[in-house]
Formats: sequence, structure tokens, C-alpha cells
Amino acid sequence: NRSLDKMVEEGDFREDLYFRLNVVPLVLPPLRDRREDIPLLADTFLNELAARYDRPGLRIEKDVFRYLSAYAWPGNVRELKNTIERMVVLAEGDTITPGDLPDPFVKPATTVGRVTLHLPDEGIDLEAVEKEILVRALEKNGGNQTRTARYLNLTRSALIYRMQKFSLDEPPHKRQFASSNDV
Repeated sequence: NRSLDKMVEEGDFREDLYFRLNVVPLVLPPLRDRREDIPLLADTFLNELAARYDRPGLRIEKDVFRYLSAYAWPGNVRELKNTIERMVVLAEGDTITPGDLPDPFVKPATTVGRVTLHLPDEGIDLEAVEKEILVRALEKNGGNQTRTARYLNLTRSALIYRMQKFSLDEPPHKRQFASSNDV
């Protein structure tokens, strides 16, 4: 999970071995960026692990996939496999249900929302990120400043200040925000 290119440059990885291994480099985005793969991977792991633990006919209820797809997967595919293994071992019936999921999947977070970010090596423009968050929050709340401020855990005056900072304070009739149902 580290850049071999950088390790070779820093002398932490043998260059000759790197060139032997680097025939066809594969770059795979993290699981959180390819959520459509989760059901297929989960089923594959289920079949493998059900056979290992002698649990033929074990299946995953459809609702479980909703929870799996909503999770951030900081441990990537390995964490998904471990989660499926835990459920295979602990599930009491022939069907894995949401009740078999570990707590982080079914209990709401106690902190103010957690946002998953991909921080590129070349850096980011924090001002652009803040503006994008404001625009999306305003769109989500149909341009309503009070609801948007509440959604962002800001005072309305702090929201208005930030809107002015990014020239988002144009008259409402010129603004085109989608309704909260469209976003």
C-alpha cells in the first residue's frame, strides 16, 4: 500500500526487483471509489468462506448490501473479506442479515458526519473544495439558507459570509438550485 516508485527513489526497495515486478502495472482505485464491485466481491468471498467453514447454502440477504455499499471501507478489500468471514462464522441461520453486521455498519456515527476524501499527491485547492461544498449543500437544500446553515452546522450569518466570499450571494431568481429530492 505504498508507492514502489518512491521507495526505489529513496533506496528503500531494490531497483532490479522493481523492474522484474513492474511488467504490467495495475492501478486499482480503493473500494470506496468502486462500490458497484462490493456485491460481486462479497458473494465471491461468501462462497469461498462458506466452503472453508462448512456452511453450504449460506447466502446474504439483499438489505445487507445496502449497508456494505454505504460503508467507507478504510481497510479496502481486505476489510470487506474480513467482514464477510466474521459474518460467515457468527451467523446463526442460513441467511446473513443486517443483524449479523458489525456495529460500525448499522449504528449511526456519534460524531458529526464523516466525509471520505481522496487527497491527490499533487495537492488540492482548499478554497475550491469549500466553494464546492457550499454549492452542493445549497443545491441539496433548494437554496434555502437557513436549512443549508443547519446542514453545515453553521450560523446563517457565517453561511452568508462564505457565500459572499465565493460570489454565491446573487439574487435567488438567478440561482438555479435543484430541490433536495433531485440531489
